Amino acid sequence: MKKLFLTFALVSVLLLSACSASEPADTSANPYAERFAEERSYTNNDMQLEVLSDDKITEAEVKELTKLYTDCLDKAGGIEYSVNELYQVSLTYQVGMMTEDGPVEDEAMESVAQKKDDECRKATIGWVGVLYGEIAINPQKVSFDEVYATCWVRRGIVPEDFTVEDYRYYYKQLEIEQGKFEAEHPEMSSWGYNGPYPDLALPGGASIVNDERITACSADPRPEAD
Repeated sequence: MKKLFLTFALVSVLLLSACSASEPADTSANPYAERFAEERSYTNNDMQLEVLSDDKITEAEVKELTKLYTDCLDKAGGIEYSVNELYQVSLTYQVGMMTEDGPVEDEAMESVAQKKDDECRKATIGWVGVLYGEIAINPQKVSFDEVYATCWVRRGIVPEDFTVEDYRYYYKQLEIEQGKFEAEHPEMSSWGYNGPYPDLALPGGASIVNDERITACSADPRPEAD
C-alpha cells in the first residue's frame, strides 16, 4: 500500500465588483484599491480588517498573519504545508490509503482536512496572503497572462517576439489536447494515475508541461526571482 497526497496551491479568485457591497474605490493611485474594498466587505475578522484598512499590506503584517495561520494548522494536525518567499502557503494532506481496490475513506478524510483549513483561515489570515502575493507579482494589476508571458521571454524560455496572445494560444491548444487525451484515456481520472500526460512544444522547443523554468515562472514571475 502507498499513501496518496493532494496538494493545494492558493489561487486568487478575482471577484466582480458588481457583486460587492463595498464602498467605491479610487484606483487612480492604487490599482488594487477596489480589491482592498472588496476584501474588507467579505470579512468581519478584526485582524484582517486592520491590515486591509490602509489599502496596503506590509511584509511584517502578512508574516504575522501567516504565522498565526500555520500555528493553527499545526494545532489542528493532519495537514502538512510549505510557505514560499511571498508567504503563499501550499497545503498537503493525506486523503487515503491506496489498496488494490482503490483509496480508503478518501472523501471523508479530505472533507475533514478542508474543514480544518477553512476554520484556521477564517480565524487568522483569510485571503490577505493571497492578495499580498497578487500585488507582489503583479503590482500594476495587468493581465496575469501578460505577467507570465513576460517572465517566459525574460528568462529565455521563448523567443523575444513571443506575445501574450501566443501565451493564450498555446495554453488553449494544450487544453484541447488534454481534452482529447482524457477522452481516449479514461484511466486518467483514476486514483494513482502517473502519466503520461499530453504536452506541447513552445517556440524554441521548451515543454509547456515539463520545463522547470515554466514551473518557476508560475511560482514567482518577478524579475528579482530570475
